[in-house]
Amino acid sequence: MEKSAIGALFLCLFFIVTVGNADYYFVTQEIPGGNSSQRRLLELDVGNGLMNTVNSVNSGDSSKVHRFESGYTLVELLITIAVIGVLSSISWSVYQGYVSSSRESALLQTLQSVKLVQEDRRLRLGEYVEGAHDPTNPSVSGGLASALGWNPSDPNFEISLIAECQVDGVAPECARGSGVRMTATHTQGESMCRIYNRTTTSEC
Repeated sequence: MEKSAIGALFLCLFFIVTVGNADYYFVTQEIPGGNSSQRRLLELDVGNGLMNTVNSVNSGDSSKVHRFESGYTLVELLITIAVIGVLSSISWSVYQGYVSSSRESALLQTLQSVKLVQEDRRLRLGEYVEGAHDPTNPSVSGGLASALGWNPSDPNFEISLIAECQVDGVAPECARGSGVRMTATHTQGESMCRIYNRTTTSEC
């Protein structure tokens, strides 16, 4: 994303310099045998020193060439660069905030989905269980898949989980009445932790 913004900046600068330095010519060609004149537009390619005509001008006709230049000053170029830089910085910050918010939302949804399964088990058997979930090896022994029967439905799941008993019981079960501490970590670094104990939820 950052490389794309830099590339776009250089592209804009190239366009500004190219268009801003172009020289244009108007050719007023006298038409033999008449009083009218025909305006011809010629564009000068400064880099190659070539002149291309939109309508060909016969060398035998008398023509008047009127030259005008359209360009940008150094100050205008610097202002343009500054504006592009500010806009790129704002856009990048907004994008980063959006990505971070999306990951936090995914972490919270994951914790809540595991909590539902933990609560269902506690109601049936009396306690929570501890374990972990590794997205690269979800079926590992001692993981939440085997201890709790929880597995994400998304095959591209990017969140690892660790469930820890506040008071240990007989592994992998927690002691009766113990809460469970669950930590979800995204592969890109964001992390979120919650402690669940029946109807109460608190941050770690």
